[in-house]
Amino acid sequence: MLKAKELLAQAGHPQGFKTSFSYNVGDATLAEPAALLIQEALAKIGIALSIEKVPSAQWGTLQTEKKLPFFIDSSSAWFNDPDYFFRIFFQGDWRWNFGSFKNDELAKLLEQARWETDRAKYDRAIQRAIEIAFEQVPLVPLWLPTFEAALQPDLQGFTYYIHGQVDFRPLTRS
Repeated sequence: MLKAKELLAQAGHPQGFKTSFSYNVGDATLAEPAALLIQEALAKIGIALSIEKVPSAQWGTLQTEKKLPFFIDSSSAWFNDPDYFFRIFFQGDWRWNFGSFKNDELAKLLEQARWETDRAKYDRAIQRAIEIAFEQVPLVPLWLPTFEAALQPDLQGFTYYIHGQVDFRPLTRS
């Protein structure tokens, strides 16, 4: 807690500050308890949060227009490739770059990694991308949901996808 207060003072907020914390009401089951815990924890270092429950119909617009200073959301990358994850969530001027993050070194690494066929070079680029994210913390991932599926023995063709959606088209019964 002392380090957090020290960092606030270095940032020009020795007495803390006030801001809002938003969540989509459609995600209230997870987001409301998280919001309350975050509010309680940050109050200890002088950050006062007002919690805003945003209607689902407005959520995407407010994110796209970057009008939410602090919020919780759930999302996943549709492809199970680290470079894709970083390109979607850590660069670009779109909704999914939640932290409005821009880092020239990261952009260069990801462009190289995107087309890299040498696994060792790809892994080095992604390792550096991870280091950049840990150093600068443009967003804080809280958890990765698990996906469990119970299948009848005669059901064939199930494929797990990182985004957690089931594609029913290849499913067959034997």
